[in-house]
This record gives sequence, C-alpha cells and structure tokens, in this order.
Amino acid sequence: ISLRDQIDMLLLLQKKEEALNKALSCGDTDQALYVLMKIKATESPSDFILRLQRLKTLPLKLHLQVNC
Repeated sequence: ISLRDQIDMLLLLQKKEEALNKALSCGDTDQALYVLMKIKATESPSDFILRLQRLKTLPLKLHLQVNC
C-alpha cells in the first residue's frame, strides 16, 4: 500500500493525528499539506489553528501556506 493510500485510509477512519504524523514523518511536504488541507476542511478555524499550534514539527513553509 502506498503512503498516500495509507494516509487516505487514516483520514477516512478519522485518525487525523496519525495521518498527519505519518505525512510529516515521511518528509514529503506535499503529503503533509494534503493532510492539513483535508483536516482544515473538516474542522472549525479555531480548532484548526489550535492543532497547528500544537505541532512542533510543522515546517514554516507549510505553516505559511496553510494560513493563507
């Protein structure tokens, strides 16, 4: 199973943290941004911002893209 399929399955199962951690751990910023956009679409803006603030491994480049 590809990484993208694994991440999609985790998101389908509502395991957002696990999907995000898997995407961030692989080092692929496209995968991480994909997961963040999926999460952003399902959470309130305040919950999403709180989630971003709790992340210590989110690259600044991604943080800027997600908040625009």
